Amino acid sequence: MDCPLQLRQDILDYAVERTEAVVRRFLPGFRVPGFFAGYRTGPHDAAEVLHVLTLLRGMGMRTVCGEASDEVMLRLLRQIDGVRTETFYSYRVAEAMLCLGGLSALEQRGFSSQEIVNLRFATDSTHLYDPATRSLGGWSANYWAVLTRCEHNRMRLGLLPSADSQALYHEARTRTERMLRESELGFFDDCPNGSGRFDIYSADVYLFLEPIAQLFDNALMEHNIRAHVRLLETLALENGCLIAWGRSIGALSVCMTVELGALSLRNGMAADPARTLRLMRHAFNAFKANWLRDDLMASHRDGMTEGYRGVYRLLQMTLDCLAKLLAAAHLLEGAPPTVAASAPTPALDLFPHVDTLIAFETRRKAAVWMFRNRFLTFQLPLVAGFNADYVAWLHGPGVFENPVESPMICGVPRVATAQGEFFSADLPASYRKFPDGLEAVFETWHRSPARAISKSLGLKLAAAVAAGSAAPGDESGLKGTRRVRFTVEDDTICVCEHWTFDSAPGATAADAIEGISLDIPESTRPLVLEILPCPGCAADSAPTSGKPPELPGVTQSVVAVEGMPEWRSAWGGLRRLHQIHFQPARDIHFAWKLRPALRVAVAPADHDYLQALYGAMPAGAVELHDVPSHQAARHMSRPVRDMLGNADILHMGWPEHLIDPGTMPLPEFDARQLEFIRKVGESPVKVVWTMHNRRPHNPVWRGTRGDELYRAWAAVADAVIHHSNCGMELMRKELPYKPDAIHVVIPHGHYGAQMAVTQPRPALETLLGIPHAAPGQMRFGVLGRAQKEKQVDMIVRAFMRAARPDQLLLLTAHPYETDVTGDPRIVLLPRNGWFTREIIAAQVHACDALVSAHLHGESYLTSGTIADSIGAGIPMLANDWNFFVETLGDSALWHNNTEDGLTELFRTVSHEDLQRCKAATAALGPRFAWQALAPRTLKLLRRLGPLREAVQRG
Repeated sequence: MDCPLQLRQDILDYAVERTEAVVRRFLPGFRVPGFFAGYRTGPHDAAEVLHVLTLLRGMGMRTVCGEASDEVMLRLLRQIDGVRTETFYSYRVAEAMLCLGGLSALEQRGFSSQEIVNLRFATDSTHLYDPATRSLGGWSANYWAVLTRCEHNRMRLGLLPSADSQALYHEARTRTERMLRESELGFFDDCPNGSGRFDIYSADVYLFLEPIAQLFDNALMEHNIRAHVRLLETLALENGCLIAWGRSIGALSVCMTVELGALSLRNGMAADPARTLRLMRHAFNAFKANWLRDDLMASHRDGMTEGYRGVYRLLQMTLDCLAKLLAAAHLLEGAPPTVAASAPTPALDLFPHVDTLIAFETRRKAAVWMFRNRFLTFQLPLVAGFNADYVAWLHGPGVFENPVESPMICGVPRVATAQGEFFSADLPASYRKFPDGLEAVFETWHRSPARAISKSLGLKLAAAVAAGSAAPGDESGLKGTRRVRFTVEDDTICVCEHWTFDSAPGATAADAIEGISLDIPESTRPLVLEILPCPGCAADSAPTSGKPPELPGVTQSVVAVEGMPEWRSAWGGLRRLHQIHFQPARDIHFAWKLRPALRVAVAPADHDYLQALYGAMPAGAVELHDVPSHQAARHMSRPVRDMLGNADILHMGWPEHLIDPGTMPLPEFDARQLEFIRKVGESPVKVVWTMHNRRPHNPVWRGTRGDELYRAWAAVADAVIHHSNCGMELMRKELPYKPDAIHVVIPHGHYGAQMAVTQPRPALETLLGIPHAAPGQMRFGVLGRAQKEKQVDMIVRAFMRAARPDQLLLLTAHPYETDVTGDPRIVLLPRNGWFTREIIAAQVHACDALVSAHLHGESYLTSGTIADSIGAGIPMLANDWNFFVETLGDSALWHNNTEDGLTELFRTVSHEDLQRCKAATAALGPRFAWQALAPRTLKLLRRLGPLREAVQRG
């Protein structure tokens, strides 16, 4: 059982371990080097180390890396550049000084007057305030809170002795409280002009005000913190983060889940304390797993940070995140010890379905729509902001992402004119929430920042446009509306768009618009995007096959952007960009549908069945991962999804071929394989089993060993594809499937495309090296591998007994007992391995009919022979096995599966019989075509995935 004190100790141990690793490797002797990762170090680096040590000291840690923390902190204070230290780092330096006893204590410890003056400069961030305008200039609104904390600490240090010197402290405190009261719903607008930029700082401001919370109205603080606790309980995502849009997300958002959760537990505000504790533990584990690499933050490696958090802040950001975790651990000291949470907790319990809109204020339409079902998780913010981080686009790490701090706007329309670039942004004029959906109206098209123009039009034109145009967010120039309706249907997001343009810069005609586009980025999860006219957003319609959309004036393409620095999100690199381009018009009305593609692990991936099935699915709908059976045995101890290529679904047809034991002793292999199957069942991976066989064919698996294997897989299968109703009825009686397993009947497709030949029969006979059939002769084939259940010997004996000179027999399935060398009508082809599909096609088309006498017995449930028969339009002489009867109907010539019965059929069959059955067999083609069966299979796969908890990253 987990509890707050256990989590506190785990965080403390981890933070100490990571801090000491950083110090020993990069800061020996606690000396900050002049350069780090190629960049000049700054005062933020030493200040951040001090901050971590201050927190550790407050939690009773008096030694770090074997040194007394007080001595180390004194050493670091002497490294502070007072003039260059500001904002957060000012109050961190001040709090370190207070921790050591203040200025007088430092003087007693030998600090010179010059060093004291330097530290006084370090604590001073009053330059943020402009007395002339009584504002912070361009600084974000949260810096009023930062300035309050700085000035409060300066007062505690005795640096503000008079009422006049305390004036800015009182001003900052008053302005902070006024801003905290702006929204009666408790949220904080961080935009300097109050335009509605609600983001992670709405919560973060309460975290860095927490040490001075007593300075503000208690009821106000309680109300607003409680609002953010509800936000945490609603928005927390599977990758551990709290907020997925705007600035300072990624690792910092994961840390916020831990820190805000700790505050909610300490203050007794959590609606479900046990779940909050589990969310914190989950986020803490996610941070440990994903966000530190090589002892430093991973944020700058594969992903991207804002410019002000660039690589030059790599060391500082590492320590900042550890400090946030330590702050959470400190808060947990005050949490009720009786809170407990069992572990592990299934992700579906920790992250339940949700479909809610949280308003940030009432006077304007600022809000966030949080949605989660069995397939999807995303946040859709309706907030102010003028780059890709803030527009009304889906934010769900691993699936729906955007480039960081970028003018390359995603998910909303972009309009190019001769006067610049515009996009739909800012707060909506109205919105309407309805079940599983949201409708919003935007009445402004905002001009992109000049830096965006500089990338597309050149510096000279950018300067001219910037000099003569309004600032970003100015509504002049392009006027119109965007009406958008989002609807979620299972794994698909359906979006209906209606854009109107009333005017354009320099003209009133629509032809002043030069281009309109909508860009949808793709991260680790492939996306299936379809464009269609409105109305028509049914999620179960067939997805695009990659062909141009049938919508006039619209073109669609995909460009690979992987590896391009501009195309990185806070969570990692983006892989591809779906581009939709529209012919300029005053009125554009269309719909688009988006869903994550499925990741399916298949084995053996090169089998004809799987190749044909997935080859008939729409392009991009499924991303296939091969399970290399010859390597799998030694990887069975690895995490299941690692072994299966991070797949959502394992689709197998032959469990005995999934993992090759290689040289591993069979008893050890069997034990490890059964343990692997158990782990698959406990994992989020869904198992789809196509029941080709009743039991394994291979003699090695016959008997108890094969029974145990099939029973183990049946116990974890989430969906079972049967090729016949009779087979489904039989197997549901025999195997212990899960009660909630999905059972469907989807026939085995035919191999028409694979069986196509262009050569006449004589050429095929020459290719195979067999005698040419004389006019009037009919050739029968017994093809495939020899299995006792196929009764090849009985077929040969019946053929020989019929003794018709106008009949020939082609064998690739060798008889076990009967010698056929003395009968010139029978040709036995050598079989030295697997035949290629081209050779199999030649073999089938060299015959007039295929012959079967299956004993379904202990292993047979279906027969792939029908796929060759129907695909080539070649009829069968088939025994009355219920699988054949259900599948072939009137297209076959039937026998009773005895030697006498088959002999009689050979004696009586005529060319007319074969021609009649050939026509009936050809008529089965559409029903058994992969193009008809693949959509049914895809529909089943989509019922199971994608895995919501598996698609998120970071």
